[in-house]
Amino acid sequence: QATLIEKLLALVGLLKKKPTLTLHKRLPSPYNRYISQGYGVENPIYKITGRHLGIDYACPVGTPIYAPADGEVTVSGNHSDLGNFCYFTYIWEGKTRVERNLHLKAIPNLGKRKRGWIIGFSGNTGFSTNPHYHVDGFWNEVNTGNLNKTNWDKLTYNPEI
Repeated sequence: QATLIEKLLALVGLLKKKPTLTLHKRLPSPYNRYISQGYGVENPIYKITGRHLGIDYACPVGTPIYAPADGEVTVSGNHSDLGNFCYFTYIWEGKTRVERNLHLKAIPNLGKRKRGWIIGFSGNTGFSTNPHYHVDGFWNEVNTGNLNKTNWDKLTYNPEI
């Protein structure tokens, strides 16, 4: 609740608001702008949802991927479709986010990362047709078993920054 004085100062532009912290860009420029497939795009290759749940950024193999906020690599491994991958978990604006980073060059180490630290490097592993970085976001936990064509947009979010 702002006081009357704060409201008056804000009206005349004398009260400076604290800048809100933004998420760190996951990729260096210019690759953070090269989206080859966006979030929610209809695509019949995805049988369960009919949608692309993440964002694909076109970039060369070995492009560093940065932590968007302070968090932790909680799961990492290799899967025939996902390739080398990791889950990065962090809290943003009071909500837990879990982001899957897919098709990586190598399997990242588990552990905490500060905002802007390297999580891993882009690759071309798993079911991937070209080098790129795929990131998708889930609220609270990754639970692909509950996804379907009607709820995909409630269990996931657009990770574009």
